Amino acid sequence: MRWSEVAAECGTTLHPEAQWHRIAGGRDLDPRGASADPELWPGEAPARGNLERPDLEALADVLGRYTAMPGRTFVGFWVGYGTWPAAWSGMPTAPMTPCECHLFDRPLADVPTLCAEAPALAYALGTPTGVSTVVDGGRPPTPDEQFEMWAPHQWQSPSAWWPADHAWATSSVMDLDSTLVGGSRALVDDLLADDRLEVLPWPVDGSLWSDADTINA
Repeated sequence: MRWSEVAAECGTTLHPEAQWHRIAGGRDLDPRGASADPELWPGEAPARGNLERPDLEALADVLGRYTAMPGRTFVGFWVGYGTWPAAWSGMPTAPMTPCECHLFDRPLADVPTLCAEAPALAYALGTPTGVSTVVDGGRPPTPDEQFEMWAPHQWQSPSAWWPADHAWATSSVMDLDSTLVGGSRALVDDLLADDRLEVLPWPVDGSLWSDADTINA
């Protein structure tokens, strides 16, 4: 379900600084406005800090046209997600704004695979607390078996990723329910024209604060 469809259903307006709780008909964070309350959206809210796989693959397809170095993409995952192997706890991390990340260097084409396999490693290298599995005969699975079982069902998009030539950058940090992309005018135009994605142009002086959506207030 796209935000534009939710806005149409709730009688609200989708615009570049729209906030989900406003689009979905909520006024609890900033109760203003004299008009009748909009309809409340009965469905689920978008996940924070996690772009779904079809959207990430479509985004990567467009981004790949706008870098001269698709073979080197830096991919950062926030260390605070509870999906990483315990063995990573002592590894060096990269301080990034606004969060500290596990950082990988991968070809752009491999980023979707990394987003599935990186969290699955938690099961292969140290099963997360509260999760247990067995295989035929009741024996504990090997690390390889754990990985094969869980990789098809895991997904965590990067908190940030960018090519080595810095031709563009993306951010899907843990507190946001949208992904920000910065790049050339041509890249932005291509993203806006791609019907696989729901994209809005971000104003230079735009705000991400919860009360920034004054249109749906």
